[in-house]
Amino acid sequence: MPQNLTEKFREYKARVLNANTHDAKRMVILSFLQSVFADLDFNDVIHGLEQRLRHGFLVGRADLVYGGVVLEVKVDLQRELEDAEEELKRYLKILKETEGNYIGIATDGILFKAYKLKEDDELSEISSFKVNDNAEEFVLWLDSYFFTKRNVKPTANDLQIRFGLNSPTFAAFSEELMRLMEKVKEKLHVKLKIELWRKHLEIVYGEAPDIEEFINHTYLITLVKFIMFLRLHGGREVKEIEEILTGDYFQKYGITNFIEEDFYTWVLDNEIKEEFLSISKKLLKELSIYNFDEAKEDLFKEIYQDIVGPSTRHRIGEYYTPEWLAKLTLIESLKVSGKEIPRILDPACGSGTFLT
Repeated sequence: MPQNLTEKFREYKARVLNANTHDAKRMVILSFLQSVFADLDFNDVIHGLEQRLRHGFLVGRADLVYGGVVLEVKVDLQRELEDAEEELKRYLKILKETEGNYIGIATDGILFKAYKLKEDDELSEISSFKVNDNAEEFVLWLDSYFFTKRNVKPTANDLQIRFGLNSPTFAAFSEELMRLMEKVKEKLHVKLKIELWRKHLEIVYGEAPDIEEFINHTYLITLVKFIMFLRLHGGREVKEIEEILTGDYFQKYGITNFIEEDFYTWVLDNEIKEEFLSISKKLLKELSIYNFDEAKEDLFKEIYQDIVGPSTRHRIGEYYTPEWLAKLTLIESLKVSGKEIPRILDPACGSGTFLT
């Protein structure tokens, strides 16, 4: 984060609240983005301003098209929300046909709402953010959509915002997974994986989860595999992403029993493998903004709780042990044991808070 972020943030809030025209709001927002994100290519920003969009009978002029995001600025978003959503839906439809899937963000500089276009061409809200007094949270939310920062120190909270349930990455990746699942769901080996997965989860949760939960698990496990690869060999280029997903990459370095053939390798079915590897490269690229050598905490706890069946977990009372309680438990255990280092069994270790 910039050293003078607090000062820039205060100035931004004052200016955007006083801006009472569309052009003034947009200028304040873009000025703040430029001052905070050093990697923002302002030539591309200029090129994306007031961009004319056309496909067939659909036409429009977007406030900004940049980095996979369409920005629609309003003077008062609460009052003009319906209009903003209609415009974003039109822009996203045009871009879907001409360039691919984009994320739409509607804002008045204080309230931000992010959307994706569903298969039926209707808008679906991904997340929203209202500017408060926390400058770092605001910048982090913006960065999760524009992905301009590099060499970021990873934290559990940061990972959740960029890759969790309400992130643009999760929205796009899970949608692609569901599309691929439709192609192979009738194949015997895929059916078998899903059925075995359901039986395992039914023992834990008391009921068999649905296919959407299976997709979420596939996304989460893929994310974990890539994070571990980047932590171990982040500076090296991998030629075959498939080796990371199967575990072969880790076995080359003597790390066995880390990743075995699992339920989630259905994505490597020959019919869909190349498509999956293509979208996986994008996920790996987005994760590469982090310097995982700087990781100092359990990175997976927040994103696991966020993605893996929140309603189901809460119903059966499944919650992560808070970090402070894990520390206290270990401290008290060490006191009881005296000088001898204790052996501690954690049979339900989750993401490994105690081990971490």
